[in-house]
Amino acid sequence: MTISKIKYALLGLVAGLIAGFFITNEVNRREAEGLRAALVQAQSTANNASSPKRNEEPPRLSSEELQAAIGRADANPKDVYQQRNLGQALYLYAANTGDAATLRDAVRLLRRAHELDPKNYDTLVLLGNALFDSGKLGDANSFTEARTFYQEALRQRPDDINVRTDLGLAYFFAKPSDPNRAAIEYRKSLAVNPRHPATLQNLAAALISLNQLEEAERALASLKEIDAANPSLANLQTQLAQARHARQGIN
Repeated sequence: MTISKIKYALLGLVAGLIAGFFITNEVNRREAEGLRAALVQAQSTANNASSPKRNEEPPRLSSEELQAAIGRADANPKDVYQQRNLGQALYLYAANTGDAATLRDAVRLLRRAHELDPKNYDTLVLLGNALFDSGKLGDANSFTEARTFYQEALRQRPDDINVRTDLGLAYFFAKPSDPNRAAIEYRKSLAVNPRHPATLQNLAAALISLNQLEEAERALASLKEIDAANPSLANLQTQLAQARHARQGIN
């Protein structure tokens, strides 16, 4: 399957879930959890893929379809599985289509799921991710709130590298940006797995912004060794060269 087809298959799966199958009361807990795990795996595959061609438009649901699904969840506000499952489906749909309104509904449903089951690890991470995406769309305060949920999740699983790295990103993208705190979190991730490509990539970006260029160079060298095809590598190397040139000019 091509990269583009993987991403479109993911969108089709999410659309199908939102359309009703994933959130019907007839789906038992085991089936729902299995489907949720499949969605997480599908999202992970898509996140590692490059973007589809520009002339391709992601499949979209009508506002009526979305509102019908959301209405069913709102009609059962005490059903934690319905809130979490639809909240995740809406989050994935919004992440792939850039639909800000759907993302807001995802956050709302995931908040409800968290209130119903405040210790659930998956909900904590999903809510942190949805709030992080809200921050990327312009709501700077969402980065602060995303960090709260990431930190709560990490109290349960402190060695979750992906969540730790996302916590660092929530500091890096904050307004004002805090690359120093981001780098602290990245280093904690690398203490667990020093060969984690995403963390090395983000550490290099933070270190360049901090003008800690020697450590940034080492991080990029490790990234190149581990993941030479990383699409961010060339850009980071350019940024590093520009930062070195600027420092030499000052000196």
